[in-house]
This record gives sequence, structure tokens and C-alpha cells, in this order.
Amino acid sequence: MPETQLTLTVDHLMEISDFFVKCDRPCRVREAVVFGAYNKLDYLTASDPTISGAVFLSPRPLGSGIKVEYRIRGIDGTTIPQVQGVGIILPEQLPPKDR
Repeated sequence: MPETQLTLTVDHLMEISDFFVKCDRPCRVREAVVFGAYNKLDYLTASDPTISGAVFLSPRPLGSGIKVEYRIRGIDGTTIPQVQGVGIILPEQLPPKDR
């Protein structure tokens, strides 16, 4: 299936590492990985189908310069979503179990 790969790093230590993507069409994060670490995460959904994300429950904290990769698919399964924006989800926007 066609998908977009997004690799990012952070420039400072993050206690709660959680990121969202804004796509040009309805999308979902199919896979999220922190390289070189045990990964435990929850995939997040939003009321806007063009926004998807994940919160890493492990590793915590996420160190500066560590690569994070998202693989993102269009919900229709046939088109490649274009990422229009990437951001950090505020702790108060996360479900209590993920904070």
C-alpha cells in the first residue's frame, strides 16, 4: 500500500513524546517507531480525519537527537497522503492514561 514516511528528531529532552501529523486528505499513522529503543505507544485519533498521531509511553523521556519515524497511510488505501504539518500534542490534550 502507498504510504508516506516521516522522520523527525527533537532538539531537547521531551518527558512526554507525542506528535501529530496534518495531512492533505484523511490519513492514519500506521506505524510509529523510536529508533534504538523499546517502543510502547498508543495511536491517537482526532475528530478531524486529516489529523493522526501517536504518543510514546516508552521510551520516556525522549532524548535530544533521537530519530522518530512515522509511516502514514491514506484512509482510502490508494493515495499517498502529503504531510502539511507536524506538531506536538499538549499533555492536557492526551487521554489521562497516556500522560
